[in-house]
Amino acid sequence: MPIRFLVLSGVMLASCAHGSTEVSASQTLSWMLGCWQSEHGMQEEWVIADYPSVIWGEGRRPGADGPQITEKLTISPVATEFLLLAEPVGQSAQVFFETERDETTITFENPDHDYPQRIQYTRDADQLTATISLADGSRPARWTFSPCPAEN
Repeated sequence: MPIRFLVLSGVMLASCAHGSTEVSASQTLSWMLGCWQSEHGMQEEWVIADYPSVIWGEGRRPGADGPQITEKLTISPVATEFLLLAEPVGQSAQVFFETERDETTITFENPDHDYPQRIQYTRDADQLTATISLADGSRPARWTFSPCPAEN
């Protein structure tokens, strides 16, 4: 938890220092919001954390006692761009900076991280695709998600 506090504090200070209008994750990245599930039961869920600036994500995999959290994610604004804080369970947190964005795709990179160095999310109709790779695009791994089934 201390790393999250330090990173998010740095984000807020950087935003103030730039003097730029802050972007809103909940508005700009609204296409990511919701619960998403792969055909193998992997899930990612993105929710508004601090309206309208920040969204939180959580990666889960199927487990014997229900879904197991594998990663916590935070997308926060820094001036006119976003950063992604990835906190995989059992590993140190890593910060990835936005390198590209359009209406349905966002790409984050951290060339100093071993793997992944690039994380990209793309929305196409009712599917969300997450792709991780090295910075040059090699060694890709891809997950395609559809909306989670409604819970009864």
